[in-house]
This record gives sequence, structure tokens and C-alpha cells, in this order.
Amino acid sequence: LQRASRANANMMALSESLLWLARQHPDKVRQSKVDLGSLCATLVDELAYLAAHKPVTVHIDNHSDPISIERELFRIASINLIRNALTYSAPGAIEIKITNGQFSIANPIDSDVDENQIGFGLGLQLVERIAGQLNWHFEFQCDAQMAKAVINWEAAHKMTGES
Repeated sequence: LQRASRANANMMALSESLLWLARQHPDKVRQSKVDLGSLCATLVDELAYLAAHKPVTVHIDNHSDPISIERELFRIASINLIRNALTYSAPGAIEIKITNGQFSIANPIDSDVDENQIGFGLGLQLVERIAGQLNWHFEFQCDAQMAKAVINWEAAHKMTGES
């Protein structure tokens, strides 16, 4: 029942975000204080089933104080990146690093897998769109051994005078 309730809440937040992204001139999204380390740990726990049968570990290196951020949009962006890492990771460690201005996630990939099969299609586009609308910097890199995604919101928050 809890899993169904979480899935319903996730779908509602995703739907609201997609509608927000579809607007010609989206409204400013309210920020709230968020402990990003706790949020990411919760997301990893919710998605752990994706890597249940793989020798994969997740390390969260959190150097962030609770910060004001667009919580639901950050959550949707980060859950997409965490989902992709858990789904497509080769055996090894997924590394999540969080600071007051940046979220990054890196996972090993199987060198035999074509980069186009890694699964960063629609979810990655959604992250790019959210980042673009919020003036966050988003970067994704993939080579033969590692996939890495970085969201940096520090410059956007300095432009608006927020922390």
C-alpha cells in the first residue's frame, strides 16, 4: 500500500512538472528548505529494487546543509538520474556527491554496451528541460567505463540572490 501511495505521489509530481514545463511562460516555482542528503537517501531506498539482483552499492557523499531549492523539480531530476544509474550500472559503486550548489552521480557501465543503449533518453531530456527552465547547469558525460551526470544550481541561485 505504501509503495502504491508513493507511486501515486510520484506520478502527480511528475504530471505537475510536465505541465509546468509545457507552459509558454512557466510560473516561478516555490522553493523550500530541503535536506538533499536525506532526500537522495530516500530516493535510493525507494528505487533499490532496480539493482536488487546486481552487485551494486550506492555511496552518498553529502556536504550540503539544508538549502532552499525547487524541491519537487529537484526531486524529479534526481530520481531520473538515480533510476538510470541503478538500472544501467555495471557491477561496482554508484557515487552520489552533494554540495550546497551541486548534485552529481556517477556509475560504472559495461564497456560492451553501446552508449546509445544506456537508457538516458526520455529521463535525461526531462532533466535537461527542468535544468534549462531553472537556469541550472546540467551536464552528462559517458565513456567506455563511466556515466556521470551533474546538476549545478549555484550560479542560478546567485543570480536571484537565494542560497
